[in-house]
Amino acid sequence: PQTAADIATVLDREFDGADGLLITRRLFATGRSSVTINGAPATVGMLQQIAERLVDIHGQHDQQYLLRPANQLRILDDYAGCGDMRAQFAEQLTEVRSLQTLREELSAADSLRQRQRELFEFQRDEIAATAPQPGEYNPARAAYERLSNITTLQSSAGEISRALTEGEPATLDALGTASKALDDLAKLDPEPLGPLRDSAYAAMETVRELTVDLDRYVNSLNLDGEEFEAAQQRLDDLNHLIHKYGGGKYLTLNDGDDPIDEVVAYGEHLASELDALSGDSARLEQIDDEIAAAIETLVATGETLRAKRTAAASKLKPLIETQLGELGMGEAKFTVQLAPLGEGEFKPSGLDEAEFLVQTNPGQAAQPLRLIASGGELSRIMLAIKSILAGSDRVSVLVFDEIDSNIGGRLGTTIGRKMRDLAAGSDAHQVLCITHLPQIAAFGDTH
Repeated sequence: PQTAADIATVLDREFDGADGLLITRRLFATGRSSVTINGAPATVGMLQQIAERLVDIHGQHDQQYLLRPANQLRILDDYAGCGDMRAQFAEQLTEVRSLQTLREELSAADSLRQRQRELFEFQRDEIAATAPQPGEYNPARAAYERLSNITTLQSSAGEISRALTEGEPATLDALGTASKALDDLAKLDPEPLGPLRDSAYAAMETVRELTVDLDRYVNSLNLDGEEFEAAQQRLDDLNHLIHKYGGGKYLTLNDGDDPIDEVVAYGEHLASELDALSGDSARLEQIDDEIAAAIETLVATGETLRAKRTAAASKLKPLIETQLGELGMGEAKFTVQLAPLGEGEFKPSGLDEAEFLVQTNPGQAAQPLRLIASGGELSRIMLAIKSILAGSDRVSVLVFDEIDSNIGGRLGTTIGRKMRDLAAGSDAHQVLCITHLPQIAAFGDTH
């Protein structure tokens, strides 16, 4: 399952291995090549990463999975049974780095946020100083229009009243004459003319009431200079806000809607923006504490992981040295070197780096596996390690080359038996061996 998860990571798509894995590489005469994995195009780099998780070739150093320190640390973790804790550490590190990235973004944007806040506060205060109310503009404009035309209203209404009562002929007098004439005629022919006479009297009364109302209206029109200035100033203030903050940016207005409503909506928008900016500032103030707490948790997990690795390394050392002795390298010494990372340095794998060191002969310094020159020795060391780590080994296909260099037949039998054990049981591997010794070849099922 873990190998399938690793392959899925490389492919960047779902893969569980249930339907198998088909890798195809085509080489053309033109020099061009193509790679497909389960029918989907892939790169040579992806193929290389997947191949090293499937096949471990011992004899060609640059292709050996176990020679890489990062892989050795993973193998040690698998042997120690702390794969889940390692994954937990990686998740915690991701959280720490996310918080650190967020802090950098918030810090970088702090000056921009300050300028934005100052602008929003100015706009908010400018709108608040006028305090526009929804639906206020149209009535304010109507009030200003009335006050600015009050002289015209007085003059025109007075002229109408005078025309009704004082004109030549006056309307009211004409209606009075008509009413009296109709009254005389109605005495001669009451059926049709009686209603007309009544209508004439009613019209005369209506005009008389109209003139009274017009005179009252004219007398009520007093031009108050302060009231006019206040109405003019209010309309100017509202027009300024509409010109500055209107234009359909924050509220869609239909015909007949009051344009000041958009300014009111923008004021509410400013309030929410300022709340968000204040929240960002508060977040910046508290994020350092969050980072410190997350790092503390991360380090605690890393130290627990280190303790498990140290215990596993101590347990692994004698087991592999026993295997080396059985493979004709009785004086060889095996060590897992755990080195802490630098202060404040973290990797997804933990707080440590690991490397497998081997001292092949007394008096020689222990050196990393990748620096062992002899292909035969290296293959036997790998066989010893594989024999112990078979249960936690992620690589399913093992290829041994040159493992029989400078060894005799009896030791060849031992090597062959160990290879057979790797190819059998619940933790079976597919083992391929290139050998000149029949004692080794004899253990193979297929030749």
